[in-house]
Amino acid sequence: MQQNKNRQSERGNVFVFILLGIVLFAALSFSVARGFRSDTTNNLTRQQAGLAASDILNYSQQVARAVDRLRRKGISENDISFENAIDPGYVNPGCSDDRCRVFSSTSLAYKTPPANSNDGSPWLFSGIAAIRDQDTTDEFATNAPDLVVFLPGLNEAVCRAINQKLGHGDIILAGLNSLTTTKFTGTYILRDAPSAKQSGCMNENDTNSLMFLNILIER
Repeated sequence: MQQNKNRQSERGNVFVFILLGIVLFAALSFSVARGFRSDTTNNLTRQQAGLAASDILNYSQQVARAVDRLRRKGISENDISFENAIDPGYVNPGCSDDRCRVFSSTSLAYKTPPANSNDGSPWLFSGIAAIRDQDTTDEFATNAPDLVVFLPGLNEAVCRAINQKLGHGDIILAGLNSLTTTKFTGTYILRDAPSAKQSGCMNENDTNSLMFLNILIER
């Protein structure tokens, strides 16, 4: 009788050890997977960061050229539309057909940011930022805000690579007080923003998030 009890106890102990092993293995797998995701987004190689930076800069310049082509065709800066099938909210009431839509009237397609270059945030086209001129102490360089493209949530290595390619050096530029999420639909709204270069990656002071900025129309 005592021998049977010992065997039952041994089987119980074995079951506990097996269960504990399963729990530990699951925890280890989760930790490794999380670490791998973190490595891919935060620890890009120099080459990967450089390629992502080039992709971001090239695309922002393509958008700027597409906007310029629309203006040369007589499209008003208020009627420009960034409407696309991926990121909603850019329907401009002043734009009634494809002639004033950046991603319809030109050969340029809406493109998502390079993989692991940022936190997954989409490109943001806004007419609410007032960018001050670096060469003036005036609060606003012009009487109206600029049309700007942002890319929020950037990886630090990509941010520094962008600024190096733009000739700013391996630094993060002084940032905006806050990044508006207002999508451009034809309205420009004047608001304060600290001094910023024409293009570059900077810190968003309110959240310490990194963002890329490029002016599409300087007003």
